[in-house]
Parts: sequence; structure tokens; C-alpha cells
Amino acid sequence: MKTFPWKQTAGLFFFILIFWMYFAGVILVPFHPDESTQIYMSADTSQHPFDLVYNPPMEMSDRLRYRLLDSPITRTLIGWGLTLQGKHSIPTDWNWSTTWIANELAGALPTSDVLLAARFSVAWLFPFSCLFLFLAVRQIDNKGSALIAVILMAFNSLILLHTRRAMAESSLICFFCASLWVLVCDPFRTIPSALFLGLAVNSKQTAIPYAGLGVLTIFFQKADSIRKKFWNLFLYLLILLVIFCILNPVFWKSPIEAVTKSVDLRAELSSRMEADYRVNHNPMEQGITLLVRVFFQPPACADVLNYQAETKNQEDRYFSQPLNNLTQGFINGTGLLILTVLGYVFLIRKLSNKKTTNRYSTVMFFAITLVSLVMLTFFTPVPFQRYYIILIPLFSTAQAAAITSLGKLIFQSKQKEAAGMGSLQ
Repeated sequence: MKTFPWKQTAGLFFFILIFWMYFAGVILVPFHPDESTQIYMSADTSQHPFDLVYNPPMEMSDRLRYRLLDSPITRTLIGWGLTLQGKHSIPTDWNWSTTWIANELAGALPTSDVLLAARFSVAWLFPFSCLFLFLAVRQIDNKGSALIAVILMAFNSLILLHTRRAMAESSLICFFCASLWVLVCDPFRTIPSALFLGLAVNSKQTAIPYAGLGVLTIFFQKADSIRKKFWNLFLYLLILLVIFCILNPVFWKSPIEAVTKSVDLRAELSSRMEADYRVNHNPMEQGITLLVRVFFQPPACADVLNYQAETKNQEDRYFSQPLNNLTQGFINGTGLLILTVLGYVFLIRKLSNKKTTNRYSTVMFFAITLVSLVMLTFFTPVPFQRYYIILIPLFSTAQAAAITSLGKLIFQSKQKEAAGMGSLQ
């Protein structure tokens, strides 16, 4: 006679509760002006692709500049989502050099229903982010760690704030977790890896180094012949190129000139941001900044304080719910930092254990962490807190590994203690 699956049912209801909490809080998240830009650019989905191309020496409009500068997935998802929900994009981009009232009068401030529709257009990816992280951590460590990692990420204050906005972080986290999963799997699967990494890169250019890591991974596959490695490399790069071309019609007409212009605009923007915010690339200072942003600083609703007075009421209402700031602060942040360090220590011990059979996944996890830290330390133009959000799935994995390892050690200690008491009796 089969028993009722109480554990599975309880787990299912628990995650339904997590997802309900996540989606119920979308409306409370304080507004960020970059949401206006994404909603403004979502109008591209209603145009013919050939109307979006860059064809020099055409005039550089605001829309064309964004197409050349930014990854397209967020604005595409928002455009499709608004259409499905019967909403329309806004007619004007946000102007950071003028006042909140002036932007509102110009039509750059979306109405509450348009903003909510735009947020849901990307927030629906969150359950898939959790699924992909579960699959990745199960491969790296075990099923228990996978469940704990998902819970830790789902309650992380930075995840809750930034992935519930109509901005790039939601799709970035989803496709980064998917990329993490396919990269740690052994053997390396070329087609799904190229697919998820291609989507990650087109969510935010922060993910470009991971696509490069995929190239290296192809050549580390011991079982493959040289001929097969080059075939997999060709297939991998072809899929990345096809995804890029489909999602970026701006490059169709004059690809070389468009790529050159895109690189120039990105370099100019990075230089201007570094100058404006006086960024210091000292590794020690950048490392401290990273720790402060990820573990200790309260969730940053704004990157700059231009409109702090206008969003204060929204922020007060949002943070009146304790779950929205559960992981940040000195006490909670210190605890999570300790767990993160312990997690990486336990994973190193796992690598050195002769009984460990699947070392590839753990080594790849360390490689992805290293790439992330180097990228954020040396190649981030400004230290905005949301730029560090890509570390949350990685650190949640380490924290989960620490919790399960510590739990195992405590259980073994109690078993030995009980055995010792039994022998005395």
C-alpha cells in the first residue's frame, strides 16, 4: 500500500507560497526610471525589424542609441507582455537631467497599470530561475543543498527588489541560472549551453564572459576527439550568432559599422560613468565594495538620489514588510558571509576527497565564481548594487553547501556520542 507523499506535497505548497509572496509584492516595488526606458523601448516589438536597423550615416536617435547599447531581451519581453495584456508603451524616454514632474508631464512616467503589466512581463521568469538553480546545485552538491539554495535565493533582498522590476535583472538571473546548470553538467552539452548562454548575453552584456567560458569548456572535454571539439565549437558559436542576429535587427543592414558604433558607444558610456562616479579600480577597495553591496548595504532602490523625495513613500511602504529586507544588514549579512566562505571551504574539501566521483561540476562552479569576481572587480564601470546581483545564485549555492555540510557533521557527531553512551552502558 502506497503512503501519501506528505513531504513532496508540503514542499510543493511551500514553493507555491514563495511564488505567491514574490508575485504579490511586484506592485509594491519602488519605481526606477530605467523601467521607463525599457517600457519606452518595448515599442520596437510593434515595428518591422528592418525599421530598426542601423544604416550609416543616419542620424543617431535615442531609440537607435539604446538598440546599439543595450541587450534586447528585456524590452522584447516587455513589448510582447504589454501587447498580450492590452497595454501600450510610453511615448517618451525618461530624462535624468530634469525633474520628476517634468518627466511625468512629458509622458515618461508610466501609469500604474502599464508599469505593473511591464513588470509581470519579466517577473514570470522567477520560478524558472529557481528551477534552473535547483538543477545546477543538485549537480554540484546534492538535492538537499539544491532545495536550500533555492530558498536562500528566493528570500534574498536583492533578488526580491531587482528582479521584480521591468529591468534587465529578471531575465539575466533566469538565463544565468540556466547557464550555470548546463555549464556544470558533465559531459558538456553544446546546443543547450549555447542556447542559454546566448539568451543570457542578450539579457545583459555582463554575461559575455560566461559565453567565453563555454568555449574553453568545449576543449576540456577529454572524451571528445579534436575533430569533434572543433565541430562543437563551430556549432556553439553558430547558435550564439544566430540568437544574437535574431534578437538584434539593428545589426542586419550594416553589421560591421553597427558593431563598431556599438563598441564605441559602450566605451564612451563606461568612461563617462567612471568619470562621473570617480571609480577607483584598486582591487582591495573593489573587493570591499563588493562585500558591502552584496551582504551589508540595504537594498538600493535607486542608483543615484535624483528622485529620492519622490520615491520615499514607495520605499517606506516596500520596506514595511520585513521579508523585503531579510538578508541585508550587519547581523544577517555577517551570517551569510560566514556561510558563504564555509561553503566554498566545504566544496574544496569535497574536491580533495578521494570518494568524490563528480569533480567536474564543482571545478566548473569555482571557475564560474572566479570569472564573476574578476569581472565585477576589474570591469564594472560603476559599483551600483544591482550590478552584483549575478553573485546571489553562486553565493546561495555556497551557503546551502555549508548548511548541509554542517548539518551532516552535527548528525555524525551525535551518532558517535550516542554510540559512545551505548558502549558505556
